[in-house]
Amino acid sequence: MYAAAAGTVVKSGPATGFGEWIVLDHQINGQKISTVYGHMYADGLLVKIGDVVTAGQHIANVGSNGQATGPHLHFEVWVGGRLTGGKAVDPVPWIGTGTQAADVSDVSTPAPPADSEPAGQSNAQWLPQLMPSPPSGRQNTLTPTKDQMDNVKTIVGVGKGMSVPPRGWVIAVATAIQESSLHNTDQGDAAGPDSRGLFQQRDSWGPLSERMDPAGASGLFYRALEKVPGWQSLPLTVAAQTVQRSAFPDYYAKWEQAAVNLVLAAIGVAPISGQGGGGLDTSCIGVDNVNGPAGGSDIGNKVAAAAQRWIGTPYIWAGGDAHGPTAGDGSGHGVVGFDCSGLALYAWAQVGVTLEHRATLQYNVGQKVRAARPGAARRPGVLPQRG
Repeated sequence: MYAAAAGTVVKSGPATGFGEWIVLDHQINGQKISTVYGHMYADGLLVKIGDVVTAGQHIANVGSNGQATGPHLHFEVWVGGRLTGGKAVDPVPWIGTGTQAADVSDVSTPAPPADSEPAGQSNAQWLPQLMPSPPSGRQNTLTPTKDQMDNVKTIVGVGKGMSVPPRGWVIAVATAIQESSLHNTDQGDAAGPDSRGLFQQRDSWGPLSERMDPAGASGLFYRALEKVPGWQSLPLTVAAQTVQRSAFPDYYAKWEQAAVNLVLAAIGVAPISGQGGGGLDTSCIGVDNVNGPAGGSDIGNKVAAAAQRWIGTPYIWAGGDAHGPTAGDGSGHGVVGFDCSGLALYAWAQVGVTLEHRATLQYNVGQKVRAARPGAARRPGVLPQRG
């Protein structure tokens, strides 16, 4: 492998999917350009970070490391820098012709930045990195348009370029689905008129030009995510909410499986099925004795009984009101049901208590009490003793 142009080595070593890779930064026609070389073995790297190389210099030997089925060079060209939120462009004009044939002023046709993985690669090999545990709650599905899929590839590609672990790609894609439906939105939302782009980032995030550039917005998201302590071990919706500070913090979770499948599609791996999607989830009911509550106050018994009446009802995001199950946000395609806060809203409405349809608001309005002592009897509607 030979350097496409004179430049400086900014990456030389392991990279997810690439095995080992090299990234060179160049200054060409007054612009920052990165060229990327992938799938080498460690002993095939002939340059290190900080080295200055010349055009045509032998920098590496071809390998078949990482997600590859045979020896080849994975080659990318990025205008604006691979590690600094640039845009991938068609690398074909650069191959075998040097810098003279590459028109770096034309970035209107971005190339997919994600590394294409070989057909037949098992998604089981990726799942521990993408989704360490099954998603919570009923999962929505998404069949992407070309525009949406292009944005997924950009999000994944930027994540790879920044050496963000694959779990981060899923969190970013799920967040973008919820915030913008994976469209580069040039308008505000309920959070504010200044919200823009794939992640509906506000003015405080950075310049509008960066927020409206899918690669730039992805870089902003990843940099914020990496500042969250222990983000890789957090539930997806918690990690996303810590970054986004949304008015609807629970809404990210329903897109986890869809995000995993979109990431798999971006890297050329078959999708998964059945990981929480479509399965009945009654975990939010929280009543151990499904045959009916015993003991407790009259009000508590009525609330628990009202909730138990609906065991077996589908889990539908935003589903449920004071009168019973509803279609919620429409994710069930006409099926009615409850989400957790919707069931609580309904159950308490049966005894004349009005609650908002959101778990955090329900928590904030309630009276905080100490947990029951170990071994103490727990009965519906009975508050633990304060002593």
